[in-house]
Amino acid sequence: MFKQLEQYLTTKYMRFDEGQVWFGKERIGFYFMPHLATEFLTCKKAFGLKYCAAMFLAGRERGKLFVKKHGVPLKKILTPVVQISCDVLNTFGFGSFRTLKVDDKDGFMVLLGKSTLANEVKKNFETSPEPVDFMLGGLFAGAAEYFMKDKRYAVETRCAAQKDVQECVWVIGREDQIRRYVTKFSPESKEWTDAILKEIKTLEEKLG
Repeated sequence: MFKQLEQYLTTKYMRFDEGQVWFGKERIGFYFMPHLATEFLTCKKAFGLKYCAAMFLAGRERGKLFVKKHGVPLKKILTPVVQISCDVLNTFGFGSFRTLKVDDKDGFMVLLGKSTLANEVKKNFETSPEPVDFMLGGLFAGAAEYFMKDKRYAVETRCAAQKDVQECVWVIGREDQIRRYVTKFSPESKEWTDAILKEIKTLEEKLG
């Protein structure tokens, strides 16, 4: 985290100006992770998977805008785009993330990480029966969608917020790619994958 932070500060892409912290032309705000965990658990309890789907779609839109604003599309292949995205998330304290698989041609990815939100949920509140990092999944999917120019989704098949799980796993790509991967490599996540993709697509249709 601190290595990337030093890099952005050295290049002045991240700077302090007028009492604000800026990353490029965007202002950065800081927030306490226990607050975010409380917000997530409260909204999830009230609205169920509908809230999770909304978080994913908001994250996906944010991911597309981020790569557009911060020059990531200048890279010619997907792998460095994903690496830059992971570096930025690591820098801002969202966790630590790395790639397990990136297919530059088909835009399919599998990412691993230790999400700060997931760890906060498990540490201070409760273990979760389901994954919690829907916004992060959306950010990853948005970056891939902007680069590949077609619809992308993300399913977190394992989450550090769950009991006896130490690391999060995200599968990102087209719906058919995700389903094939889960069926072959993570069949225990198939029911969860079906449920969250259905909820995301239902909300997607409502929003047009």
